[in-house]
Amino acid sequence: MKLSTLYSASALMAIIVLTTFNCSGQTLEFSQALLISSSSTVPSGKIWKVENILPNASPVASTPNAVGPGSATSTTTTETIIVVNGYNIRTTSSKASALPTNGSGYVNSNAVSTFTLLSGALWLPAGTALAASTNVQYVSVLEFTVVP
Repeated sequence: MKLSTLYSASALMAIIVLTTFNCSGQTLEFSQALLISSSSTVPSGKIWKVENILPNASPVASTPNAVGPGSATSTTTTETIIVVNGYNIRTTSSKASALPTNGSGYVNSNAVSTFTLLSGALWLPAGTALAASTNVQYVSVLEFTVVP
């Protein structure tokens, strides 16, 4: 690839990025940090960025009784849920299974699966309702003012 082609592509990308930010004519100005527990609504002229959740329950460890081979699998599921506009949103879910072994009872947490939603930002526009729910004490939020 020629240097001029690379330069042209970079220049075009810069123009696209600058145009995208200038077209809206708005900027965001930090307002305050919030801890949301009960249902709260993003005020007019504001935007909320959900940063993280503060759980109110630690993961439950399951230690089933060793009852021998052929026994049922013991499973423990822990999840955290927030509510956005009345819909339950699972932010984390963890499932651990204890499986029976050959004559020695159970081996705890033989199978584990985990899901995490909050690995990136969740942006909520004005008028959106948010609340902490299952296993969540608070939702950590940054509030921004939309400046025209």
